[in-house]
Amino acid sequence: MNMHYQQQSKANKIIDLETLLMKLYPAGSIALLHEQFLLGVTGDQELLDILGNSWLLQPAEKLVKQTRVEILVEVFSNEALFKAWYALQSTLAKKVLERLVWYGNFTLEQLEKRVGEKVAAPHQGQRKYFTPFDPVQGLELVFLEITSSYSTFKKGYTKKDITAYLPEILRKTLRTLLPVPEQSVIQPLKKREQTDFSSCFEPTILTELTRMVEFIRQGHLTLKKNGQPSVKGLRDLVRVAGLQEFYPAGSGKDLERLRVEILTSFLLSLDYTKAGSLSSPQVFLRKAFDLWIKDSEYLLTEHLLDHLRIRWNNYYADASWNVKKGLLRVLKQLPAKEWVSIVNIDNFCIVRQINLLEKEMSVL
Repeated sequence: MNMHYQQQSKANKIIDLETLLMKLYPAGSIALLHEQFLLGVTGDQELLDILGNSWLLQPAEKLVKQTRVEILVEVFSNEALFKAWYALQSTLAKKVLERLVWYGNFTLEQLEKRVGEKVAAPHQGQRKYFTPFDPVQGLELVFLEITSSYSTFKKGYTKKDITAYLPEILRKTLRTLLPVPEQSVIQPLKKREQTDFSSCFEPTILTELTRMVEFIRQGHLTLKKNGQPSVKGLRDLVRVAGLQEFYPAGSGKDLERLRVEILTSFLLSLDYTKAGSLSSPQVFLRKAFDLWIKDSEYLLTEHLLDHLRIRWNNYYADASWNVKKGLLRVLKQLPAKEWVSIVNIDNFCIVRQINLLEKEMSVL
């Protein structure tokens, strides 16, 4: 990316943020935010020394809203200045910011459940259009927006009907300034909880794949008209290759052949002339996976992630490629020979905007 483009992009973001603050937030709120910033800087002698006689420190008494907004935009464009402002936020404000910045929109009910405190109260006085709730004291200083999910006013609004969010421009800005949530950093489980089923195929996977590849190469796998393996073909493959499944027999039709179907679909997608020799199964598997990741023709609805029920349109290879890149990014983070919570992986994906499913990501 050339320097001119970077400078232009930054300038556009500053203009967008300035426009947003001028439009959405009243002069009183902007004044409070500005004064809070000045208070934060005053308590940081090192920052005061750096700023010196900067225009950012001009007396606040007679400043108009436009000037205060320009100062705030500078604050939200500079990591050191932002930290001075952020340090003064309450624990609740920081929780709310973390949730809305990294995880997106919530109903008021969901947000209060996740931060463990009340974040909004019924509006007092004349009713505001579409917004019968206001942020509790202190949260009006973190740009929290509250709006109804209905186009017309209705009686009996509850916190299930109201959405809390940050404007997207501000959210993108804060993503560059806030630390990622601790729960979104992938960590091995210290203690694995007992579950009904658990599977570990690391000791056998290379032997299994070698047998499977030979079975397919020799033409023993019977296929349906659409090119997918038949039920008989899969049963023969399981018997010859000695494959184990994720779940015990009798777990249900959707589960009883889940692992063999995933592995078989993956292997059927390969160009074996590029994948190389089976003399070193580990090298073969690495090359095979690398080919699958890089080849946009191998779409996820037909191959490795079939079990996730992804509904990407097959005509849009870019969608498949983006999901594959996301998958690879997740796999690279997983610690070797350790168990990791799926909640931890889900948080990792959501915070980094890695979407392995077409449908909206869950928020845990």
